[in-house]
Amino acid sequence: MLKKNMIVILVLFLALAIIYCKKAESGSIAELGKRAMTDEASADKLINILASDQSSERRALAAQAIGNAKLKKANITLLKALESDDDSVRQHVVLALGKVNIPSNFNIVLKVYNNRNERENIRLNALESIGYFSDDKAVNTLIGAIKSTENYSASAI
Repeated sequence: MLKKNMIVILVLFLALAIIYCKKAESGSIAELGKRAMTDEASADKLINILASDQSSERRALAAQAIGNAKLKKANITLLKALESDDDSVRQHVVLALGKVNIPSNFNIVLKVYNNRNERENIRLNALESIGYFSDDKAVNTLIGAIKSTENYSASAI
């Protein structure tokens, strides 16, 4: 019985260690993102994580940090990462493309939003991303999205 209890305690300890490591990892990428606004080496590390890390979770966190830091130099890497098979990565990348606010990204983000075969969470992040572009096309797209939601709601009643 004592041996069984020790095994259970060991498994719980390992599970807690894994959770702690994941939280520490996500915190370190977020901290890297904060430093990346003023530190070129931190920005390069984030870009490298997004471009080549094996962990899709780390790539998604890097995309989020890049967007929050508005790192324009990461735009090419963001565009390549938009082709990822991982939905979480794509979801964060499409939002980051709006946050870096490079005008040529608008049509790319709009294409993601208009793709009815795209997952809903990715399309919703694309719609949010469109809000970071401050031009007439962005405003008209957002107004159109609101109107289509109102029409859908009215037809559902």
